[in-house]
Formats: sequence, structure tokens, C-alpha cells
Amino acid sequence: MATKKTAKKATMSNIDKIKKTAQNINNEVIETVKVVRKDVKKNRSQAVSSFEKMQMKDSVKQITSAVKNVNAQVVETASEILDETYQNGKKWGNNLVETAKENVAKIDVTVGINQVQSTIKNVNAYTLETAEDLLDGSVKTGEKWQGLTKKAIKETAKLAERQQDIVFDTLETVKGQLVGSAKRLRKIFSNN
Repeated sequence: MATKKTAKKATMSNIDKIKKTAQNINNEVIETVKVVRKDVKKNRSQAVSSFEKMQMKDSVKQITSAVKNVNAQVVETASEILDETYQNGKKWGNNLVETAKENVAKIDVTVGINQVQSTIKNVNAYTLETAEDLLDGSVKTGEKWQGLTKKAIKETAKLAERQQDIVFDTLETVKGQLVGSAKRLRKIFSNN
């Protein structure tokens, strides 16, 4: 009975850890998007028409949506794995109780107690190994999703960098055109 409660507490603790990790990833992505939006707003006042052509908002929305989907999938996958672990733990506990009952009925009390203790130790060891394997698998899956999220964030930064380069190139071109136009106007008015 104590083993069942311990396994349930451990499973619930692991679910909470996975949820916190997913929430932390989500918060980091949101902060990154906020920084990108802040940079866009700062540069937007300098060249509004260039930003309208680039449609920066749509790109950021698509990336934000993709990152949210990835995070939701990480949470969903981790929850499913832990739910399965919890359900299997119940089955293992029921099997343990059945095995113990059968062994007690068949064997002398002292011999039976020794065998039950041995069986319980073996079942607990197997349960712990299986739970660790399942949790290791869910951690590895979470790491893969984090890598994918990290890659999405890097791509967002590259996109923002390219868009800023376009803005500055456009501003340089406009500046060059204005300077050339000003010189021509001066020349025209100085001739008259």
C-alpha cells in the first residue's frame, strides 16, 4: 500500500516537473517574441512604409503560433506518458496484491512471508526500473521538443535580422535619393 502511494506521489511530482518545464519554455518563447516586437516597434517609427511591405507582424504571429503548438504538444505528450505510467502502476499494484494472496494461501506462513517479501522487492525493483525508463523517455522527448523550439527561436532572430537589414538598406536608398534631389533643386533654383 505504501509503495502504491509512493509511486503515485512520484508520478504526480514528475507530472508537475514536466508541466513546469513546458511552462518555462513557453515563457521564454513569449519573452523572445516580446523582444522582437519591441525591436520592430522601435524601428517602425523610422520607416513605416518599409515595415508594411515586409509584413513583420504575420511572420511573428506564425512563429509564435508554431512555438505555442510545439509547447502544447510537449505538455500533452508528457501528460500521456505519465498517465500511462500511473495506470500501469495501478495494474502492477493489483498484480502484486494478487500474487501475494496466492503465495500466502499456498505456503507455510514463515516461508510465505519470506517469499512475499522477496517477491515484493522484485516487483518494486521492476516497477522502479520501468518507471525510470518511461520517465527517461519522456525527458528525451522533451529535450527534442526543446531543441525544436530553440531552433524556431533562432530562425525568428535570423528573420528579424534580415528584415532590419532591408529597412536600413531602404533608408539608405531613400536618403541617397533625397540628397540627390536636394542637389538638383539647388542647382535649378541657383540657375534662375
